[in-house]
Amino acid sequence: MRALLLILAAWAVLSIPLGVLIGRVLRLQRETDVIGWTPRLERLAGQAPLQRSTPWRAGLAALRPAVGALVLVLVAMPATVAFASDAAPGSVLWPMRLKLEDARIALERDPARDVTLHLQFAARRLDDLGAMAEAGSAEAEMLGSLLANLQRHTSAAAEGLDHLQGSVDRQTAQEQVEVVLAGQMDVLSTMVGTDCDADQADPPDAGSRSACDALQDTLQGSNRMLADVRLPPAAAPPPTAVEVPILAAPAEPGTDALTPGPPAGAVPPPGEAASSESAALPTAGQAGPAGPDGSSAQAVEPAPATEPSDPSVEQPEPPARQATEPPAPEPDPTPPSPPPSPAGAPQPSPVPAPAPSPAPEPAPSPQPAPTPTPSPSPTTPSPTPTPSPSPTPTPSPSPTPT
Repeated sequence: MRALLLILAAWAVLSIPLGVLIGRVLRLQRETDVIGWTPRLERLAGQAPLQRSTPWRAGLAALRPAVGALVLVLVAMPATVAFASDAAPGSVLWPMRLKLEDARIALERDPARDVTLHLQFAARRLDDLGAMAEAGSAEAEMLGSLLANLQRHTSAAAEGLDHLQGSVDRQTAQEQVEVVLAGQMDVLSTMVGTDCDADQADPPDAGSRSACDALQDTLQGSNRMLADVRLPPAAAPPPTAVEVPILAAPAEPGTDALTPGPPAGAVPPPGEAASSESAALPTAGQAGPAGPDGSSAQAVEPAPATEPSDPSVEQPEPPARQATEPPAPEPDPTPPSPPPSPAGAPQPSPVPAPAPSPAPEPAPSPQPAPTPTPSPSPTTPSPTPTPSPSPTPTPSPSPTPT
């Protein structure tokens, strides 16, 4: 319909100059006829004929057949296009109808509009097939031509969906293709069930067999095409996880930092095990490790010996030992600057005194508890502040009165 309107508009625009041109040609024709009679009259009067040069008029006279043919074509073209758009298969204007459809597709530049045109022409072929089936005039050759044209348009529409990836018209065009393919399968299934029934009384001839084969092939192709169109688009691959290294925060002074320990099941060397045990459990009278400010922790009192449950057995009491307090450090006038500690290095922390735990019941024959031997606590000499000399004021000479 759109092409028909364009042709009618072009014809209306061109009709005005063509009318002027045709009127001019007819007027010149009349003048030429009048001039042609003038030499005859002059000869009859005994006068010499007038010499007139009219080369352009002779050229216009030669163009008269071409102008007439052009006028005929322009007048008859709109009517021809109108009749060809509704031409039935097998008629005289049927090839012209197919050519006009191909011309409209070739002039289209929009991918979405191109898919719509292919679907529109495929729907027209379905109507033509239905009309032929109702009329019972389905010739094998014409039926094969219709089926080939139908399959060409549906295939082009399905392929046109690939050019609409990421477009807003993709979903609408896909729904239209599915509707046309579903209707195509219904029409073809009906025709196969009607014309290709194996229980017919009359055996089919060669033309009927070829028509049935073409119908079945087109039906199978439409089924496969519909299954391909309904497949969901391939999902995008999931994003690859990127491992981000976690950096340990620097340990603050006075807090325990997590240090890697020995693997499970490993046996430490004897010297290292003894040193770790002695460092972890201080003996009586021994000062704990020094804190961050240089002061030592309080000494840990030994746990009291367990008393036997049998009162008849006398156990010697261990001598009481007083913990030796380290001398208090004298204040330093200049506060020492704390040394920089590397990030992640373990800082010494005071060992808390163990809480008293319930004493276990001894065996029937208790043994005397060994007396812990006090070890001398190391005494760290504290620096003695050196007094700085104070400046002595120098007397200035007083002025002598004159």
